[in-house]
Amino acid sequence: LSIIPLYIAWVMFTRYLMVAAISLNRGEWFPITHPPILYFSQIVGASLKTFVFFRLDKQKWTRQNASSQGAAKVVGQSLKAFDSAVHHALGLAWLTVAILFVNLIW
Repeated sequence: LSIIPLYIAWVMFTRYLMVAAISLNRGEWFPITHPPILYFSQIVGASLKTFVFFRLDKQKWTRQNASSQGAAKVVGQSLKAFDSAVHHALGLAWLTVAILFVNLIW
């Protein structure tokens, strides 16, 4: 638990450096609210990417015209949705295990 404040400080420090570098190139300084907004947008973007990555069966692919028929389609879609949710949960669980492992070592 003592690592959490250090992690938050590191995240905010790196976001301030990123915004400062952008501001130096832009020619005007940034308000103090920009780094937390940047971090929030990165978290939301990463969450959206993982959600989409684990649900590729929901995507519309324009180059392919493959479709199922009738009841088999409904069963197949619910099975795919369940499979996607399980894989997403497993991915998040492994991420959590990795973070806990790193925190125990450090």
